Order: sequence, then C-alpha cells, then structure tokens
Amino acid sequence: DPQSKQVVYHGPLDDRLGYESQKTEAKHHYLRDAIDSFLAGNEVVPADTEIRGCAISTMEDIDENARNPTYVEDVGPILIQRCFTCHRDGGSAPWGMHHYQDVTGWGAMIREVILSRRMPPKQPDTHYLPLAQIHGLLPHEARTIVRWINAGMPKGEGADPLATAPDQEEDEFDVTKAEIMLPLPPQKLPATGQIAYRTNALKLELNQDAWVRAGRIQPSEPEAMHHAFCRTSPVTGDDSEQRNFSKRGFSDKWRSTNIAAYMPGSSSFAFPPDTGFSIPKKCALVFLYHYNTIGTEITDHPRLGIFLHKKKPLFQLKMETIERRDFRIPPYTKDYQVQDDYVAPEDALLFGIAPHMHYRGASFQCEVELPNGFKKVIFSMPNYRMTWQGLYWFKNPVAIPKGTTIECSGMFDNSAFNELNPNPAAEVIYGQQSWREMFEGWLIYSERTEENTEKFDQLFQAGSIQNADDPSHQVEK
Repeated sequence: DPQSKQVVYHGPLDDRLGYESQKTEAKHHYLRDAIDSFLAGNEVVPADTEIRGCAISTMEDIDENARNPTYVEDVGPILIQRCFTCHRDGGSAPWGMHHYQDVTGWGAMIREVILSRRMPPKQPDTHYLPLAQIHGLLPHEARTIVRWINAGMPKGEGADPLATAPDQEEDEFDVTKAEIMLPLPPQKLPATGQIAYRTNALKLELNQDAWVRAGRIQPSEPEAMHHAFCRTSPVTGDDSEQRNFSKRGFSDKWRSTNIAAYMPGSSSFAFPPDTGFSIPKKCALVFLYHYNTIGTEITDHPRLGIFLHKKKPLFQLKMETIERRDFRIPPYTKDYQVQDDYVAPEDALLFGIAPHMHYRGASFQCEVELPNGFKKVIFSMPNYRMTWQGLYWFKNPVAIPKGTTIECSGMFDNSAFNELNPNPAAEVIYGQQSWREMFEGWLIYSERTEENTEKFDQLFQAGSIQNADDPSHQVEK
C-alpha cells in the first residue's frame, strides 16, 4: 500500500510452477487477484501464500578461503575517489575520513547508508546519457565495501591510503590563486532555528570583458554553509522590482548566469574544457547564500575566487532556466507533478543540466523531443533530495537541433511520509525560501559561431541522440 507503506500481499504470481512440476496454465492467479482486490478497496485474501522457488546464497556462504577485501588494497582507494571530497576537513560531511581508524569507527553506519542508498548522494539514473563524472558508487564498489565491513574490516598490509590522500580540488581552485579574488561581506549566523536565504550584491569593474573557466565560493565555516551561488547581472544590484519576470524567470534584459558556486559535494564550479561564461567589464555580482545552524553562534567570512581563461574559449556558455512559479501543491499530496518546456531557437550543444527543488522535491526528469517527433529521456534523478544537489555535466555534449522541445518535469511529495517535509498540512506555493518550493531545470549550452563552426558541427553530429546506440549510454566500468 503506497499510502500506509504496509505489505498487503506477499507471495507468488500464480500456481503454475511447483517443485519439479509445471502446469500448462495457472489455476490460481494470486498476484492479479490481490491487486484487483486492493484497487477495489477490499481485503486481500490470502495475504500470504507459500512461495516455491530456489534457495539463494548469501555472502556468508562464500568459500571461507576466498580473499576478503582489505582497507589498504581495495576499500581505501574507493573512499578516496567517491567519498573523500565531502568527508575531509573543510568538507560538507559531518565527519572526516583521514585514517583507517576513522572509517572503522563508522563501519556499521557506512554499511547502513550504502544498503539504503542514502550515501553517496547525488545518484542519477545511469541508464540514460552518460555523465562526465560517476556520481555515487558503482555496484561492484558498493559490494566491495559491504563485504569488507561484514568480514570485520581487515586493514591489510601497506601504508594507509587516506592518510596521504591529496585534496586535488583544493589545489586546483585555491581562491588565493584566482585571477579575481574578493572577500565577501561577513555573515553572522544564529545558533539555532531556520535561516532565510540571504542575498547581497557587489559591483565589479574590470579593464575588459573576461571569460570564466571556473568559480569558487569558499566559506570559512563550511559546516554551516549548505550552498551558495554567484551570478552576474548587467544591472546595478539585485533590485527585482525593476525587472519583469517571464514564465521562465528573468526577462531578456537580465539574463542570470552562474559563474561561481559552493554545493554539497562540490566546492567549485568548473566548466568543461574550452568552454566558459563571459562577464562584462562592468557588472554586478549577485550572491545567494543558504546556511544551516550548527548549535553555536558563528560568523562566516566567505571569499570569492574567479578563474579566467587567458583567451576567449571556443564555446561561449549560456544558461536557460526552465521553471514554473504558478503551482499550488495541496496538503498531504504525495505525487504532485510540475513541468515546463523550452523550444531551442537555434542549434545548440547541451553541456550540462542541474535540477533544483526544495524539501518536497521527490524526482526530476528531462526529456527532449526533436523536430521530427523522436523523443528521448536524457536525464533522470529518481530520488531527488534537496540536501544534496548539483550540476551534472554530460560526458559528451548533447545535440539539440533548432526547434527541439526540452521538457523538464518534477514530482513533489507533500505527504507526511516525506521525512524532510516542513509541514504536510500546508498548501505549498513558489518561494525562494526552502520551506516553500521551487521548480527549476538549469540548461547550460552553447550555440554555433563563426569561430567554432567546424568543431561545433563535429560535436553536433557525434552528440545526436537519435543515432546513438543504447549500449554506449551505459555507465563506465
């Protein structure tokens, strides 16, 4: 029962198969009868039927002489690659894994969150277009860690891999080495309670227009910052009263462009090679901060680092926001769908996508329909959680022909079964604060220009979703 979460029938499909016997046709259709009874509002009888089938071996049944994974050889490298970005000093996780002893102390909980798929976060469905990064654990990696924990977490021989794990992102995007580095206004935070989204704007004046290859917002108190964005604006400040909003967001007089960010699991905002956002030499930098309280009063002193290309990149990135603001989610509603679309005015290469909803967001999907009617889902996040969100770069840019419809759809769970729901009894409307809701799909793309025509056409042909073979869209092994 999807409402009560109670099992109303447990048993086989029917009685066609038995031990060493097989009927031509089933006499009793247990599952079909159970579903019909349940949908009709009747009691399901019988609620439990004998299941006949094969016994299944468990990991404990494996040959005792089979080699168990060890921390040094097998598990440590997986943790460095998949977990260390958050579980380190200055990371967004509540504890750091720097030594073997750190990990063993959390072994039972690590197994729990892997089996329940709560960790690692940001797990898009890998049956669609491949992404540039692997998000979450690959199945064989999850099995290795769980087997290791079940075997008693043997350390193995050799040096502790986590003790010398390099923080590659910190080294590559050190804000002190950025071409533009700015201290941002301090943010005084209370000890408890909810903190409303905060915004402020700063003027930026450069000698000439610039091209951004990466941007980073570095908090001094990372345990309190959930996420933050820096956007450029050709107008002074962030005065929304002077801007007209269209259905999809800002009007053409004010195009929002994210150039720097801090997000759970990613402290920087780096763009694919030979791509970048342009920023005018005179503009406003508009900042949006989302903080959490941590039990004590603190003051965060964030810094901004903007890393620039030395010359104009081949592909100028643009951002289109597909969004709806006119929804009203009724109280206690489990499955409420919101969707909107965007029609590409020119040929484009889609480099990345980012879903954005709040605590009631449950799932997100993006589907494209080509001008010839061919449809394909290109991105799906079946278990969206606002506490872990990010930007997803495609492994290869997706060809979007002129006239293609890009549709984003999201499901919201405003029921009491949503443990993150602030108040299931409330009707929910649009609002930037997290106790209200937003529905956005950020599309980051580039169009054909005189300078990039040859390379654009090569990528455009290679990125056709209609001619791609499904096996090539499987996750990398």
